[in-house]
Amino acid sequence: MTQTTSTPEIAPAPDTGILNPPERRQPGASWPQRFGQSRAGALLGSFPSRVFLLALACYLVLTWLYVWAEGALLHQPGAPGILDFGGWARASAAAWARFDSYFFLHIAQFSYTDQGLGAFFPLYPLLARLFAWPLFGHFTLAALLVSWLCAWGSFLWFYRLAARECGARVARFALLLLALCPVSFFAFAPYSESLFLLVSIGTVERARAGQLWQAGALAALGMLTRPTGILLLLPLAWEWARRSPTILRLVTRLKQLLARQTSPDPALAGVEKPLPRLAWLALGLVPLALLGYMLFLKLHNGNALAFLAGESAWHRHVTLP
Repeated sequence: MTQTTSTPEIAPAPDTGILNPPERRQPGASWPQRFGQSRAGALLGSFPSRVFLLALACYLVLTWLYVWAEGALLHQPGAPGILDFGGWARASAAAWARFDSYFFLHIAQFSYTDQGLGAFFPLYPLLARLFAWPLFGHFTLAALLVSWLCAWGSFLWFYRLAARECGARVARFALLLLALCPVSFFAFAPYSESLFLLVSIGTVERARAGQLWQAGALAALGMLTRPTGILLLLPLAWEWARRSPTILRLVTRLKQLLARQTSPDPALAGVEKPLPRLAWLALGLVPLALLGYMLFLKLHNGNALAFLAGESAWHRHVTLP
């Protein structure tokens, strides 16, 4: 009598919303199969990438319809029936350049020629200038590529943060709401919104992961993107406070004193790994970034507070909510 042994089936790993490591490449596989098994293929095939590509395709279709309606799809001179694809591409890129985009593109090309431009912080124009170099000086297309890449990165990072905090199902629903939000249109335009969204999400995600120095560096980049980047100090300070052993001991003693408890509050028991003792110094990266920008403005046009003068030109000032 022979006995047969059966190997237990291994259940597949659940989709946690975080990209799983790629499978081992099979020898002799075609290049599409090898690409699909690579990290780049897994990244492009992930749910956030599919949502981003679908949203980008929708905006491109709307752009082409707008260009067609405006009569920019002209035929080449002297060649009836042949479309002028160069003029079509230029008109498609120019269709996105509106309002504040003119100021960002001006700074990218000519730097801060006026004190009023100080309200537009330098990181986004700098990236557009760097991207314009391999694109033969096409600054509008460069600014669009920066916005699209940052929007893609923000979708990926947002999904990773939401999946770790609330699970894959909630992360998918939240990402769809983010993509369908009407103001998400600006994340695809040559504005600094997508860059600021990327570094803001990255700041919160790295802070939640206990990497306060990485979070501080991202928050400093946010400070160089928009004046509201100073608000990124709030999640940084919150995460530092909730993980600081000294503050945790003080809060525990205060609760014991007020409630006359003999044991620590159970609500304070589920705290992650405490941060290093000098982690609070990471919060200083944000004001350092602001001081660096003020120093640049002082050396460039003699007014370290030029960004405030630029905001006042639009009658903007700090008010209560």
